[in-house]
Amino acid sequence: MNRFKASNISLSDMRRFLDQQGASISRISGGHEIWTHPDINRPIPLQTHIDPVPEFITNQILDYFNITIEQWHLQMGKTKGSSVRSHKTSKRGKRSGKK
Repeated sequence: MNRFKASNISLSDMRRFLDQQGASISRISGGHEIWTHPDINRPIPLQTHIDPVPEFITNQILDYFNITIEQWHLQMGKTKGSSVRSHKTSKRGKRSGKK
């Protein structure tokens, strides 16, 4: 079973990923950033008015770079266990601070 999902990827995380892959914004047009990469023959559109990035857009971008969602999560440091633990820890810290 796949434990990683392509949904709920924030716009800022996707921008950071594209930047790390060597892509750059070539223009901004009508609520879309148009990214380009020297090894990809077509533009990479990213909707700036929808956050998180829709799952089908995320999958399309990952296909351009020939990367799986599992690889994306590992590369970006977005493991399920770490985000859940840090969230629970912060809640405990708030509770213990109130006592």
